[in-house]
Amino acid sequence: FEKLGSGCIANSYLVKYNDKQLVAKIKRKNIKRKIVDSVSRIHNLIRFMNTFHIMPFAEEMTKKLEGIFNILIRQADFTNEINELNYFYEKYKYSDKIIVPKPYFDYSNENVIVMDYLEGKDIRLLTNDEKDKTALDLWNFAFESTFIDGHWHSDLHKGNLVFSNDKLGII
Repeated sequence: FEKLGSGCIANSYLVKYNDKQLVAKIKRKNIKRKIVDSVSRIHNLIRFMNTFHIMPFAEEMTKKLEGIFNILIRQADFTNEINELNYFYEKYKYSDKIIVPKPYFDYSNENVIVMDYLEGKDIRLLTNDEKDKTALDLWNFAFESTFIDGHWHSDLHKGNLVFSNDKLGII
């Protein structure tokens, strides 16, 4: 195992299996409970501040907090996440612009997602021409998947993007 990175919900590791490089994304222990507890504490703080008129926009903050909570809970749901990963994989597996790692349902469960490892160049190391191409491909991906297909990639940041063989790799 080689640790690739860590996020709020899980840690990712590079693993070799049958001479193939795969990524195992392993959910943090008790993460759902930790999310609920953290959001509850923040909610109580907002309610306290509202009671003493310290925060006049508490209602707006509560709505935003609920939105963040829903996103985090959805990201902690690995059944949903692997299904979304599979949706993007199937949609883009023949694309000449976008590559998405293939998920392995047989090796995955509610705490682990196993997928292909995408080798590529870090987005920050691209040439200006590669950046222009990547920016356009990323815009098209985000716009089409969100507004046309209704599938929101809720963790789209530079750590989940690689430039692989003239394609934008989206993890």
